[in-house]
Amino acid sequence: MNSSAARHAANLANAQNSTGPKTEAGKARSSQNAARHGFSASFAIVTPEDQPIFAGHSKNLREEIDPAGPLEDILFNQLLLASWNLRRIERAQHELFTQSGIDPLLSTDPAVHATLDRLNRYHARNDRAFHRSLKELKALQNHRAAAEQRQDLLPDPAPALADPDRVAKRTQSVIHAEQHRRRNEVESILRQFEAEGKTLFEKGREWLQRQTVNRNRASGNAA
Repeated sequence: MNSSAARHAANLANAQNSTGPKTEAGKARSSQNAARHGFSASFAIVTPEDQPIFAGHSKNLREEIDPAGPLEDILFNQLLLASWNLRRIERAQHELFTQSGIDPLLSTDPAVHATLDRLNRYHARNDRAFHRSLKELKALQNHRAAAEQRQDLLPDPAPALADPDRVAKRTQSVIHAEQHRRRNEVESILRQFEAEGKTLFEKGREWLQRQTVNRNRASGNAA
């Protein structure tokens, strides 16, 4: 038999010998271990007397962190669970000191040391969960704030394009008005030229008449 097969056989033998609690009281205590502390549960363990404390703790955290959206709310609930477990673990550590009557670190009772080690492991686990959730939550909120700031810096949407037919009609109207204005200017200039020409013609005719009169006088005087 090789070493792996021998180790497997030994494990089976140990499993047959390890039958767990034999008395009803021991079985009851064993079945209630997780429910008794719940430090590794995925939901908050809140006793009836702790309901007001938990409600206040949840309210204060939510007001301070102010999560928005389903993803931030999920991370907030993870953070809330970890922070609540940390409070309960610290209370359990205090109760351990009260029950033993001495500092658990100085106790020689193996059971006290085992309980203290277990509480320390739960504390470390929930402490990591708390800070991880807080870090991820803050990263999401910073990203959301940056996106909102970029949105505020964007220019207002461009107005809707005008109706092409209306633009064409308006343009044609402007062109006709401009043509009419220029035609009026040309006609005004022509009328002015015509008036000035008539004036010059009249002046020229008067000048010729005076010249004729003057020549006739000169001829009469000479005779």
